Amino acid sequence: FENKEEREKKKENQNVISSAVEKSQLIFEQIDFSKNISQEICDVLFKHGIQSVIIEGGTKTLQTFIDANLWDEARIFSSEVIFGAGVKSPIFNAKQISKENIVNDVLKIYKND
Repeated sequence: FENKEEREKKKENQNVISSAVEKSQLIFEQIDFSKNISQEICDVLFKHGIQSVIIEGGTKTLQTFIDANLWDEARIFSSEVIFGAGVKSPIFNAKQISKENIVNDVLKIYKND
């Protein structure tokens, strides 16, 4: 059970969240993680008229979108620097459309046909 002070504090917090949402246009949606998460995310974005998104994540997150074929373009930076241990990059097949040297790195852009 909440006392009066706790209820007032909770109400103040809700007002702060509401005004932050109005000012920055944040959207909060519940996603069912037992379903195809990449499709769930895309469905929510589409529902709100968002047609473009950048997915920056680890291998598992990126691979989820790749496996569901929910991507148009991949930008991959590579370098001569070796970090030692690390995580394998996602696996995908796509046509490389450009390659650009940027300082000591290489940017390759791939398109999903």
